[in-house]
Amino acid sequence: FSKLSTSLNAMQIRISGDKEKLQASVASLEKANHELEKAQLELVRAEKLASVGRLSAGIAHEIGNPIGIIKGYLDLLKDEGLAVEEKTEFIDRTETEVERINAIISQLLDFARPSANEPSIVGIHPILHELEDVCRCQPIFNGFNFTLDLSAEKDQVMADGRQLRQVFLNLILNAADAFDGLDSPDDNRLIIRTSLKTDPGQDSEHWLVIQFIDNGAGIPDENLDNIFDPFFSTKEPGRGTGLGLSVSFAIIEGFGGRLQAVANDLHGTTMHIRLPLAEMDDAPTTHDVMEMTHDAKR
Repeated sequence: FSKLSTSLNAMQIRISGDKEKLQASVASLEKANHELEKAQLELVRAEKLASVGRLSAGIAHEIGNPIGIIKGYLDLLKDEGLAVEEKTEFIDRTETEVERINAIISQLLDFARPSANEPSIVGIHPILHELEDVCRCQPIFNGFNFTLDLSAEKDQVMADGRQLRQVFLNLILNAADAFDGLDSPDDNRLIIRTSLKTDPGQDSEHWLVIQFIDNGAGIPDENLDNIFDPFFSTKEPGRGTGLGLSVSFAIIEGFGGRLQAVANDLHGTTMHIRLPLAEMDDAPTTHDVMEMTHDAKR
């Protein structure tokens, strides 16, 4: 009994020591995980700012037009012999141009604003319409055939809307880069298409599919497996961070989805996103939202 008691005491001491080591390891892992999450958020933020930088040049160009119009109206308003009706008209037109500038800047600031990193139910179609407006004023999309084919009846997913904007904008800018150097810029096409997908054995749609289809230079088959690797890029130095697709891949996977690239029949590339639809029994369809918006305007 004395030997047994001594052995038990020794075992308890070892268990106590192992428990302390385990607690220290858990604390160390928790700290490492927290730092990893922080680093990932910083990476997402850095890539977002890189995209904002690319947009800024085009937006500065777009702002120049209304500023020129405003200066013209201000010069006209200096005329003391101007009729009251004409003054009122010029002031109204000036206000319209100021609102136009404000809307352009607001779009850019909204995109650059840090994400709350808290998923909520968001509609994909409004985000795509917003990005279409932002991109149409960019010089890199001059002569660009930009088509939205948003045929999915449901478009609500559980995600962070700002991070999804970042993913979609990155794919749009990549498509623009794919046309750089091609001989027929007027034939450049980007189709953004949404649809619903039913898993085998399921009775209803559970996935929203978003496709970015271009007819650009395409991606060589040997690179398709590497394009989502960090810092992998086929662009010339200075034309990107090499992190855009890697960050986009991580964001989509974080929301339970999937991002992949495939060659298409247009000799370009299709970026294929699949996201789980939000579980909402009474979620409004895209048609319902459009009807409600129309009723509100009336």
